[in-house]
Amino acid sequence: MKSAASTAAKILRMRRKMSDTSNKWIRVKDAHPDDGRYVLILTQSKSGSQNVDKGYYDIEHGRYITRGAAKVTHWMEIPEFPPPDGDAGTSAGEKLK
Repeated sequence: MKSAASTAAKILRMRRKMSDTSNKWIRVKDAHPDDGRYVLILTQSKSGSQNVDKGYYDIEHGRYITRGAAKVTHWMEIPEFPPPDGDAGTSAGEKLK
């Protein structure tokens, strides 16, 4: 079974290959995603290592909810999943809820 971190990294690699550049990393100092919407999260540990994961911003508590305790530095919208045959694409952030 793949970990959420490896899945997030795979999504990030796929995103880089896409020609649409509308999704870029946004500093948490500049803006937050919609309340409760899953996004890609870039975290930084105390030792300085970075990791990509998924998580969401909890506006009520004013913090990001992720699997770990590392500092969240940036976030980015999750790209749309490819559509099943005959269907329109569905936002990955909505599907993960």
